[in-house]
Amino acid sequence: MAVCPVLAHNEHLENILFLGNDVSGFHHYLDHLPADKVLLGFPGAGGGWEGANLVIMDQEKPNTHYGGIYIGELDGVVRERTVQIKNLFEAAGIKVSIERNMDGWLKYHFAFMAPTTGVTFKKGGELHAVASDKQAIHQYCRACREAGNVLRAVGYRRRQPAVFNLYYWLPRWLEPLVFKKLFDSRSAEVRFGLHARTVGPELLELAEEFAELKAQAGMETPNLDELLDCVPRSRPGADQ
Repeated sequence: MAVCPVLAHNEHLENILFLGNDVSGFHHYLDHLPADKVLLGFPGAGGGWEGANLVIMDQEKPNTHYGGIYIGELDGVVRERTVQIKNLFEAAGIKVSIERNMDGWLKYHFAFMAPTTGVTFKKGGELHAVASDKQAIHQYCRACREAGNVLRAVGYRRRQPAVFNLYYWLPRWLEPLVFKKLFDSRSAEVRFGLHARTVGPELLELAEEFAELKAQAGMETPNLDELLDCVPRSRPGADQ
């Protein structure tokens, strides 16, 4: 949040869109900035480095998108400026989704991302190893449900995106079949595997923020905690 005081001193800024992971909520922005200037968002492109090549997942099939941006107002109202920002990005060929509860969206993104990264590291960064391990997939699904239960308990009752409900609706015996297909895909290799190599330290900071929500809910998350313990505290190879 070190940038917020700097932004606050710039009288010419009318709208400030923060793009990135955030579990703690938007109120810390408001310690420095007026609410009517702040929007939240998230860049949806996932990927990482394969040797000297930067690989991102922008689509898996024609007319599908992974590399879009999600944006939303603090109060969920779609204003003229919201549409103008959307049009600005889309004029550059970047798909934009306007979310009614961006704060909740970001929290549920953690509820998905943390178990996904954790189970990836638990299996040595090998997505195919995750796909072939039924117990690992069961634990992964339990961890997602634990995180979702915490969010629901503290008031974030709408699971976002709707596919997150799959962790609740899917019969347990089907979990290995469904998620084997996911973890065996090229999209998972790029979006989860490559991304996991760089996201570790940031994810653990987010986990500390999530711990405050757990305390509010008075709930434990043993499966999520075990998977987070598998995440290294520094980027693999960073000290080489």
